[in-house]
Amino acid sequence: MKVFDYIDRVIRCLIYVLTAMLVSLGTAVIILRYVGHVPMGWAETFLALLMVWLVFVSIGLVAREGTHIRFSFFAERIFHRRASAVWDTLENIIGMVLCGYLAWQFYPWVHFTFVLKSVDINYFQYPLWIPETILPIGFALMGLFYVERTIKQILKLMASRASEQKGATGDPVQPF
Repeated sequence: MKVFDYIDRVIRCLIYVLTAMLVSLGTAVIILRYVGHVPMGWAETFLALLMVWLVFVSIGLVAREGTHIRFSFFAERIFHRRASAVWDTLENIIGMVLCGYLAWQFYPWVHFTFVLKSVDINYFQYPLWIPETILPIGFALMGLFYVERTIKQILKLMASRASEQKGATGDPVQPF
């Protein structure tokens, strides 16, 4: 699934850039505040926004790699592998639907902020829709990777079912 691999690479590059910005600006703030006695009040707000963007960009990769806390953890301990695979598929479908719903719900909020031309009241007075954009984007990315996981899990279940049927009869059986 090359499209998902490409999106993965773009997200990883963005994570590297955001992390570098976060560390560089954070270091500069500390040095300027305590060594140069020059406080940069605007930088704290910007650091918080960078952190939020970093988290919401990263959640897509966490969903893709399956390194998040999963409900199927309990199913793996209680049921055998077959039930666990079904549980994983169900979990992926629920995650996909939930992330799609959240992305869909955050879009009108960002659009409303855009239409109102709301701006930050602090230093730069940037449009608020810019930092808010990461909310629907982050959930959409997570939902997209849940789609990939769901497709892979269903194909894996179909392949295991076909191999079980082939092993029982000795004849190859089509999954449908």
